[in-house]
Amino acid sequence: MPVKKQLKKVVKRFFDFPTLIHHLNAEDPLALVIRGHLYVEAALIKQIESALVNKNAVDIAALRFPMKIKLAVALGRLTVPMSGGLPH
Repeated sequence: MPVKKQLKKVVKRFFDFPTLIHHLNAEDPLALVIRGHLYVEAALIKQIESALVNKNAVDIAALRFPMKIKLAVALGRLTVPMSGGLPH
């Protein structure tokens, strides 16, 4: 499944879509990017937590964003196109 479709599915599953749209309707482009990133990161954290047996064993919030992506991929909660690969 393409990453864009995965993200849309995750956002719909974990967030109230009208609230998401409300928060992303920003006049300031920087605010839009930051809010979008925060929503994506929150969805990513929820995906990771749903795969963990003991959520308290690791502080996911302390991980940097690229490591969260790699962890989600390692846990089978996110797939990336093989041609694109993961960021280093």
